[in-house]
Amino acid sequence: MTLEVPLRTAALFTLSRHHLLERAPRDQALDVVDDILGLNAQGALNVQLSLWNRVSDLDTAFIPRALHVERSLVKTWVMRNTVHVIPAKEGEPLRRHDVDGVPHHPGRDEAALHVAGPGGEGG
Repeated sequence: MTLEVPLRTAALFTLSRHHLLERAPRDQALDVVDDILGLNAQGALNVQLSLWNRVSDLDTAFIPRALHVERSLVKTWVMRNTVHVIPAKEGEPLRRHDVDGVPHHPGRDEAALHVAGPGGEGG
């Protein structure tokens, strides 16, 4: 069965999931980074601006404090071999990819993410 989803509905879902329709409360900043699986950190201001767009009244000291004091965030190379700021708890799982290139994510049903290989057999 194929489910047809209007483009506008899909776009609104994506924007909402990425906290771009409604900004999250300040005390959920770390959860927002986790929800979107990290912030691109290629440019000097990317991280701050990206999180500011998603979190109300973001404290400008949040990211430096989370990176260097609390160590709840880490800056590392992950997706597409680009620099991202990600939750520290996701550091190892995001660097450890399986053969299919699907990130290992504890607590999520990896069998549901499995994609059949060439000819329909498992990868």
